[in-house]
Amino acid sequence: MTQDVPIVIKLSGANVHDSVIGNEIINELDDDLMIESVVCDKGYDSNRIRSSLKDKDIGVNIPGKKNRKIEEYFDKEQYKLRHKIENLF
Repeated sequence: MTQDVPIVIKLSGANVHDSVIGNEIINELDDDLMIESVVCDKGYDSNRIRSSLKDKDIGVNIPGKKNRKIEEYFDKEQYKLRHKIENLF
């Protein structure tokens, strides 16, 4: 049974881009955690974040930005679960 729970919560200033925080969080993840996938909004859509997650064998569910040259697949149904995290705040 999988659980949809936050593993890391990190607050940042309004002047810090999501992708910067995303990279910090990925680097801090314990390799022993069994994370199936992450669900993020478009602010985390970067090649660096995607490749870092794939290197850790973590599924990526991030909708691509409009300027993305190569469209990436994302699961719309799983993405709807993102509201659970948004509702924490």
